[in-house]
Amino acid sequence: MSEIEHFGKKAIEVFSVKKCLLFEGVSPSFSILAEHLRGAQNVHGASKIDFLRNHHLQASQMNIKSATFITSAVKPSQYPLPERPEVAFAGRSNVGKSSLINTLLGRKNLVKTSSKPGRTQTLNFFLINESFYITDLPGYGYAKVPEAVRKKWGPMVETYLKSRTGLGAVVVILDIRRLPNQADHDLLEWLAHYEIPEIVVLTKADKLNRNKQARQRALIAKDLGRDPSSLIVFSAATGLGKQAVWRALGKGGRRGASRSAFLTVEDSL
Repeated sequence: MSEIEHFGKKAIEVFSVKKCLLFEGVSPSFSILAEHLRGAQNVHGASKIDFLRNHHLQASQMNIKSATFITSAVKPSQYPLPERPEVAFAGRSNVGKSSLINTLLGRKNLVKTSSKPGRTQTLNFFLINESFYITDLPGYGYAKVPEAVRKKWGPMVETYLKSRTGLGAVVVILDIRRLPNQADHDLLEWLAHYEIPEIVVLTKADKLNRNKQARQRALIAKDLGRDPSSLIVFSAATGLGKQAVWRALGKGGRRGASRSAFLTVEDSL
């Protein structure tokens, strides 16, 4: 078969696969289809349709059709069934976690911002596009929260991290104006221990000019012991970094996946 005939056959295959997935409500991105054209449909022996369907999260990253609150939970028996991929969001209280999630989903008030930071101490599950979960983990580290409440955070979140089989990645949220504290480091160590990829996002970038953003990004990266390019600079006010977060989430997959795949993203500055 000539090279032209081979490419034409691949194009027909891609067109057929895309028609099947569009019928199922999935809109594959061009990059995924191009990857298929290069022969990636045979990765791990998966069929062509299975390969693209497994990239549903990446394909639908900028097309949020539905976002629904499912339940709040404090223990595994209250979690939704782990039948879909899942991404969790975690960070200190008052770090802008709710604004980040709402901005990513194009919703204003899906995730409520509490007037009393640190008082919401439940795991909140949301179903996105009827295909994957976003889990909002309770904020940590707020000084005015009672000691008894703070002590519950660690066991509840660690139980979630080690037992949630569908969890593909955790978005760790830091305020770009502040260096990580011990609680931030503890969370990252937990994720490393349980081999859960993390995506570090630096919020409230609109509070700093571009030079200060770059300087703070470098300082935080040094504190965490990683390359600055692995940290996504984000602003809910301007939308800076929104696409970079979705791209990083699109690289997510399953427990035990290569950590570097989640830590290298395109520069969002």
